[in-house]
Amino acid sequence: MSGRQRVVLAVLALCFVALIAVCGFALATDGGTPAPGGVAVQGSAALRAPEDDAAASEDASAEDDEAAATPSGEGDSSSSNASDQSDDSAGSGASDQSSSNGGDRDTSDSSSSHGGSSGASKGESQQKTVTVSVSIDSSAADGSVSGSGTFTFKEGATPYDALCALRSDVTSSSTAMGIYVEGIGGLFENDSRYPGVSGWKYMVNGQVPMKSAGSYKLSDGDHVTWYYTVTG
Repeated sequence: MSGRQRVVLAVLALCFVALIAVCGFALATDGGTPAPGGVAVQGSAALRAPEDDAAASEDASAEDDEAAATPSGEGDSSSSNASDQSDDSAGSGASDQSSSNGGDRDTSDSSSSHGGSSGASKGESQQKTVTVSVSIDSSAADGSVSGSGTFTFKEGATPYDALCALRSDVTSSSTAMGIYVEGIGGLFENDSRYPGVSGWKYMVNGQVPMKSAGSYKLSDGDHVTWYYTVTG
């Protein structure tokens, strides 16, 4: 082999080696990994990636170390504190609601009480009354029993009520016909001093009602007269 041929083969070998190097460089560039010899092919990005991975690995290791170094009591304390705060909040809410509800109930009861009292007072003030006058006449006998007066009663008062308001010395009895007045002020029916049938009767506005003195209902302004008769 001549010297010229050796030179040509050497050049071809160098070209082949250069081609292999270029292909390897291209492959290293596409894969994002450093080329043989430890040269980075992606510039600052390629250098930053290992640094970021290293920093992330160090942070993860530090967190693991802190978690391992943290006493189990602190975790329990945090959970306990959170639970206590939750219970306190729930208890406070329940207490506030109970207090509010209690306040509502008290207000409602107070309003009902005032409303009932007001209604009762209004009902009493609206209740009708009657004012009547009453007098006693015993001139047919000895005239020893007399008197007169004006009284106000609740609606439904009777001549017997008017007589009892005027005199306290009234003797009466209850019969099948109603209240019967036997005597007033010591003057009784069928007194032996007087012939015939004697006793007490009443009139309302000059008229003799055909009802018992405890059954007749008086009206406002009526005048009741109790009189003693000796002629039956």
